[in-house]
Amino acid sequence: MSLFCALIPAQGVYADDLDITAPYIPSLLNLEYGIDSDKGRDVLLFASLMVTAEDRVSLTYGRRDETVSGTLEALNTQTYGAGYAFHSAKKFRIGVDFEHWGEENKITTDTLSVFLALDFRDLTFTVSPQYRRIDVFVQADCESQLDNTAIALDAKYFPNKKFALSAGYVTLDYSKDREALLACAESQDIPLLVGRLKSVADDKQILLGMNYFRNTESFGLDWARVESAIDGDISNIWTVYIATNRVDDWTIGLTAGTQENYDDTTTDFVKVMLTYYW
Repeated sequence: MSLFCALIPAQGVYADDLDITAPYIPSLLNLEYGIDSDKGRDVLLFASLMVTAEDRVSLTYGRRDETVSGTLEALNTQTYGAGYAFHSAKKFRIGVDFEHWGEENKITTDTLSVFLALDFRDLTFTVSPQYRRIDVFVQADCESQLDNTAIALDAKYFPNKKFALSAGYVTLDYSKDREALLACAESQDIPLLVGRLKSVADDKQILLGMNYFRNTESFGLDWARVESAIDGDISNIWTVYIATNRVDDWTIGLTAGTQENYDDTTTDFVKVMLTYYW
């Protein structure tokens, strides 16, 4: 199973544009299509709209079709999201974001996030508390609802006009429902859930990235380390990308990478991106 769509955002010349927290950008519409070596397919449509000079809203729709690792069962998940951000002239941004993910009658998640972003001369820092509910729709010895909270930290540093460095850390707390989470993961009645829950219920994430800008091109390298809350297994994800905005108001990008899965297999993936600005 693949985590890369959830962890690694689309990248381009304006690498931070595809985020409700992004500062001082025009409205945009982004389309992505990805495939991977596990025969998974992804489509993502994202819009970020400037309502006023200080107010911005975002809308997201995504779909992923896959066969869950360790089973022969298909999982066709959809993502719906909406967000609002207020951009102050005093170099800070605040906002809220909601996302619904999953396949109804199998497994879904609902995530509510708020954020505060501070802009300094060469540094941007963001903190985002989150609440997430995991709903499991199965007839088994497993809680139907699991709750967790999280805190996400992100920093971006721009030493000059050609380079950008980024680092992120996410920690999640399942203390309230940890026993129920483990009971679900150990159930023998629901192999699809066991296979997918392990990737959904991550415990910690560490993300590091580097961008290089040259004229109208952008190059990047990202690394993510994800730890499972169920058994502490580790998944590593490496991603490289290139993008260009040689055509006015358009950015075209290509992302490729590999993921070391929890079950000691490897998933390779590739994704194309097209973004229009106005």
